[in-house]
Amino acid sequence: MNLSQNHQFNPNLEVLKKGGVWIRFLAFAIDSVLIYFVSLLLLVVGSIAVGIQYSPEEGSYFEKLRELVTVPYSITLVILTMIYYTYFIGASGQTIGKIICHLRVIQTNEEPLNYGQAFLRWVGYIVSSIFLYLGFLWIAIDPNAQVWHDKIADTYVVKI
Repeated sequence: MNLSQNHQFNPNLEVLKKGGVWIRFLAFAIDSVLIYFVSLLLLVVGSIAVGIQYSPEEGSYFEKLRELVTVPYSITLVILTMIYYTYFIGASGQTIGKIICHLRVIQTNEEPLNYGQAFLRWVGYIVSSIFLYLGFLWIAIDPNAQVWHDKIADTYVVKI
């Protein structure tokens, strides 16, 4: 009697190497820089669109810019970040940072994520950061190299 016929055994999960702390941090840093530059571009375009320009007699350019940055820019940045992570992780399991670092997000059953799971994982980013970023630091003590948003979405980050 062949043991593999009686139950589902997938040897791939056992040989997959999980992404470690530093490589995941590097991928996250790359993604953060990309999002920062896109948001900075949106800020410049937004300030031009609403007519903010430097004029010494009307007050500081930075004071005017601060009015634009507070609420509208913050909301735009959250939406941009949500779209970025949900789209890329949902489409291929990889953001640009993860592509560069040769990492992929998969479900714990090795299936690719759909957009709903990718969105849930992004929501997990917020949860991971609420308590002094403890959710991100969790990787240091977790035997499966999972952070809180991985646990919430039932995912692993693996090397490819």
